[in-house]
Amino acid sequence: MLQIVGALILLIAGFAILRLLFRALISTASALAGLILLCLFGPALLAGYITERITRLFHIRWLAGVFLTIAGMIISFMWGLDGKHIALEAHTFDSVKFILTTALAGGLLAVPLQIKNIQQNGITPEDISKEINGYYCCFYTAFFLMACSACAPLIALQYDISPSLMWWGGLLYWLAALVTLLWAASQIQVLKKLTCAISQTLEEQPVLNSKSWLTSLQNDYSLPDSLTERIWLTLISQRISRGELREFELADGNWLL
Repeated sequence: MLQIVGALILLIAGFAILRLLFRALISTASALAGLILLCLFGPALLAGYITERITRLFHIRWLAGVFLTIAGMIISFMWGLDGKHIALEAHTFDSVKFILTTALAGGLLAVPLQIKNIQQNGITPEDISKEINGYYCCFYTAFFLMACSACAPLIALQYDISPSLMWWGGLLYWLAALVTLLWAASQIQVLKKLTCAISQTLEEQPVLNSKSWLTSLQNDYSLPDSLTERIWLTLISQRISRGELREFELADGNWLL
């Protein structure tokens, strides 16, 4: 009997130790993965952030983006169609892929039109200045990621590193640039849809429960909850200050009438 009890105790202790070791392994792996990602993409992100800050300081964010996109498109066509890149062959995916991301980056320069559409719903550029700064930061970061992707095969030639390894590295940087651009484009689109939905609902619905409506908006739109709430409060406060809307506190919550 004592042997059985002892075996059970050892078994439980063993499972507990294995659980602690597994958690420690997961934590170590997560920290290591984060460090690797920081080393790979941190410099490009930092360069994009600094570029955004400098161009914003001199009020040339959009204009600098236009010149950068034009230069990027010219270089991309030279690589993709004329074979000017010494490490990439013309008319191949490796050289043509830069045309796609540069064209997508050019589409992001329509941000003034996006902001104008958002303004029509009552939101000013000052209300979303942080989001606009992040938008331009993603724009510039994507170009630095594309530059890293283009340099990968050159590094393989210069330092006699495995071409296949550097090919995967270049593809990883290019995919990171593509994801960055798509994410920035989706965020500004969702923000525009959110402001339109709030304004339209306020026009069409005579009675609204504040808490349930806000929760619904946070679930329906892929934006940070704090940003959704801030936009929501801004538009509601504007209408309340103009006397177009009133908020009443009842037993089951706040209601907008």
